[in-house]
Amino acid sequence: MTEKRCLNTGKKCIRVIGCGNLLMGNDSAGLRVLDILEKSCSGLELIEGGTGGIGLLPLIEGADLVIIADAMTGICKNPGDIRIFAETPPYKPSRMSFQDIGVAEVIDIARELNPGTEIIAVGIEAGTIAEYSDKIDPGVMEGVRNASILIMDVVDEKDN
Repeated sequence: MTEKRCLNTGKKCIRVIGCGNLLMGNDSAGLRVLDILEKSCSGLELIEGGTGGIGLLPLIEGADLVIIADAMTGICKNPGDIRIFAETPPYKPSRMSFQDIGVAEVIDIARELNPGTEIIAVGIEAGTIAEYSDKIDPGVMEGVRNASILIMDVVDEKDN
């Protein structure tokens, strides 16, 4: 697991967490956002959040702002479309174990445990998620690039 620390970009402690699985095609969108940000944006703490789950909670602690980038399905019309969630992304509560908890549920829990932390989710519509594939659809990859720009804009706005 990544060491818990937060790089200070200026006035606020900002952390970007990318979620996804590189072996499930379009599901890797959040991790690919991190790749772009690593090359084009310094001063941010970038963390691979894997496939989400309860393990994200300690990664959220101690930051003023957390931005979670993740592939999502059913949030937009076209693969690659982006939706920003200042509130918790929609999800259907289930009787799953903590091993199977999703990113949206983690955001709800994190808001309760870290009331001073602003959490924003950037969802990239994944469309179809293929198993055992490292290929990402061109539309989703365009969404990854757009989400990276959007995240940099949010950081600029929130850090001033």
